[in-house]
Amino acid sequence: LSGLRANELVTLKVSNCYVGYGRSEILVVNGKGGKSRLVKIGDDLKKDLRWYIRWKEEQSELIPDAYLLQSQRAEKMTPSAIWRRWKTYCPNHRLHDSRHTYATMLYQSCKDIRLVQKQLGHSRTTTTSIYADVCDEQAKASIGLMEQAARQAMKRHKYCELGKNLPFNPGRIAGKIAS
Repeated sequence: LSGLRANELVTLKVSNCYVGYGRSEILVVNGKGGKSRLVKIGDDLKKDLRWYIRWKEEQSELIPDAYLLQSQRAEKMTPSAIWRRWKTYCPNHRLHDSRHTYATMLYQSCKDIRLVQKQLGHSRTTTTSIYADVCDEQAKASIGLMEQAARQAMKRHKYCELGKNLPFNPGRIAGKIAS
C-alpha cells in the first residue's frame, strides 16, 4: 500500500522508486497541484517493487527513465486502464477507496495526522482530518470487506493479471490473500 493517486501511479518512473540500499521510498514528482513529495513505503511493497523491477530487467524492458507501469500499446498506462483492472478484482469498491483505506489504516496505527497528511500529499491538515474521525469499527468493517473482495477475485482468477506477459509470483501474492 502506498496511498498514491491513480494519476501519480501512472506517472511513476522506475528511477523514482528508491527500494535498495536501505531506502524504502517513492518520489512523486508531479503530484496534485504540481507538487513533489517522498512517500515512505512498507517492506511488503518494497519487496514487490524490487521483484517487479528485477523481472523487467530480465525481460530487457528496464530503462531507468521509463514509466514503471506500461501498457502493450503505450509507454505508460492510463488512469482508466488502472481503473479497469481494479474493477476486475474489486468490483464493489472504487479505486480511490484504497487511498482512503490506506490513510485510515495509517492513522489508526500511528495517530499522527501530520504523517498521514505528508504521505497523502495534502496541503492542509483539515483535508486529512477526516481520517481522524473514522472509528475503529468502520475501519475494520471496510478493510474486512475489501479483503473479502480480494479473496473472491483471486478465487475467480487463478492468477493476478497485471499484464498479459507478467508472470505470477505465488509466494508474494497468494500467501497474503490466503492469510
